[in-house]
Amino acid sequence: PHIGTIAVILQTSPGRFSQAFDFTSSYAPNAFRLSGGEHATAGPLQAGIYSVTVTGVDGWTAAGTCDDGSPPDAITLGPTETVTCTFTAERLTRLTVSNTLEPGADAQTVDFSLTPGSPFQLGNESRTFAVAAGNYALSATIPDGWQQTTATCDNGNPPGALALDTGDWVTCNFSHRKLGRVIVQKQTLPAGAAQTFGFTADYDGDGFTLGDSQQDISGYLSPGLYAVSEAIPEGWVQTSATCDDGSPPDAISLSAAETVTCTF
Repeated sequence: PHIGTIAVILQTSPGRFSQAFDFTSSYAPNAFRLSGGEHATAGPLQAGIYSVTVTGVDGWTAAGTCDDGSPPDAITLGPTETVTCTFTAERLTRLTVSNTLEPGADAQTVDFSLTPGSPFQLGNESRTFAVAAGNYALSATIPDGWQQTTATCDNGNPPGALALDTGDWVTCNFSHRKLGRVIVQKQTLPAGAAQTFGFTADYDGDGFTLGDSQQDISGYLSPGLYAVSEAIPEGWVQTSATCDDGSPPDAISLSAAETVTCTF
């Protein structure tokens, strides 16, 4: 009889990764699924022209060849012939860079450098790159007024010394937190008094001096508790010392991206 068979084989590369792929064909009513190393044989089939295709999977490439020289989408099956079509699926090498901002709604972008590669920017987002296997250096330029709180990669490599093998999917996570400030303002009664007042603050080792209507703006500060106090000169009394976030001046609760103003 003029019948034959078609065999489909799936191979995955690198072999340490397993992935299932769906196949459709003109000779079978239903799709079939193969993982690396598996095969499916169909027959008996009448001599003729048949097709078999593989459905793509994100992060992989897949292509096939048949041992009779036919392309998989036009397999010429002769009488009593068995045609074997081998599909090779290769897992791409990918690098995902994730950047988390605190606060998340901030519009700040962070400049990243990938060597070899091109620079890029990320806000509160992530980006995936298809790269070649090899060694890479990844770094972020910390914006003014921010601090970097995380810079790790899930393969255990430091971002600045990444080693990627063929088929690796590695994610590097960066976190950046916006810093805050403390503003201390001085008011006197009567207004415009010539007296100056000394202040100590645990965020400023030198302290500072203020007169009426003057203010001191701290450098950028990490979130946390801070204290500021005033030395009262002879002949004066402190009538109030308040902060606009409700904190007492000796226990200012500073959050990320917050500016707290304390008025003495």
